[in-house]
Amino acid sequence: MVAANPPAISGLTALYSSFIKEFEAKLNPVSLVYILIDIAATDYAEKPTEAIDFLSITNKPVIETDTEAHILMLSELAHLHLAAGDTDQASALLGTARSLVESSSELAAAIHSAFYRVASEYHKRMGTAAEFYRNALQLLAYTPVDSLPPDEQLQLAFDVAIAAVVGEDIYNFGEVLSHAVVTALAGTEHAWLHQLLVAFQAGDLGAFDSVCASAASVMNTQPALVAGADFIRQKVTLCALMTLATGGGQGGGGVLSFSAIAESCRLPVEEVDFLVMRALSLGLVSGVMDGVDQKLTVTRVQPRVVGREAVGGMAQRLDAWCGSLDGTVKFLEGESVGLVN
Repeated sequence: MVAANPPAISGLTALYSSFIKEFEAKLNPVSLVYILIDIAATDYAEKPTEAIDFLSITNKPVIETDTEAHILMLSELAHLHLAAGDTDQASALLGTARSLVESSSELAAAIHSAFYRVASEYHKRMGTAAEFYRNALQLLAYTPVDSLPPDEQLQLAFDVAIAAVVGEDIYNFGEVLSHAVVTALAGTEHAWLHQLLVAFQAGDLGAFDSVCASAASVMNTQPALVAGADFIRQKVTLCALMTLATGGGQGGGGVLSFSAIAESCRLPVEEVDFLVMRALSLGLVSGVMDGVDQKLTVTRVQPRVVGREAVGGMAQRLDAWCGSLDGTVKFLEGESVGLVN
């Protein structure tokens, strides 16, 4: 029996096999990976398994001895495994790539961008909102916004905003609101989502309720928001407590009575102790809760990225404190006359 002839290699793969392969060891490793990725994308579009096979037979020693090239190749292979539905292998490849990223101090922005793009893609697929959020912010940090197509910018901004709202340990919204791609939501059909982020950052329950009422029909089409409705309400209430603790609310800062907390956080007084314990356990605030006297003495609030308005408010409170301190010093100086020679 005569063996069947192997299928002819065509397209750019043929160019690689007959020409590039002869001198690939002399090429810049990162440039080589980009060439290989382009070949795979061209010859094996919509065929991730075949693309994986092609990339797996390329010159591994040349690539693996260069950190940037290795990260780039691992990221592309993870992307292809995701496209093929193999999330386990994608996770393993991303784990290896992440170790290289975190142990390297001088990587090009394009390498960071390639890795965080696939990492955020993976966590979006897996539904891990907080991890998606962190990786997507890193993607935005290393990727020029104008390099992304407008529709991709809008989708990324929408996904990041949703993840910020439903992510379990995300209470700092200033960072995400500082990105131009996210602020651009304000001028789109998703303006309600930008308003929601602003309400969370300010701990403004009134604004939160207003957005929920006006955008209820749209919000109800988002499974993540519907499934996490109770958690989201608790989260914005915790943000309101943080704002109060920093002096941003009525009677805020220093020692907070349970009645003041209840008023600002729109809760019955009997539910305040649970809210405070929750905030303390999450590290959102530090201090001492006195259940007998029903008060919370705040010593620290989790740092947050704040905007100009919040900084202005803090400056005003600092000026007021300095004025109070100056008055106390003058009072003591007046009372101490004659006591010290």
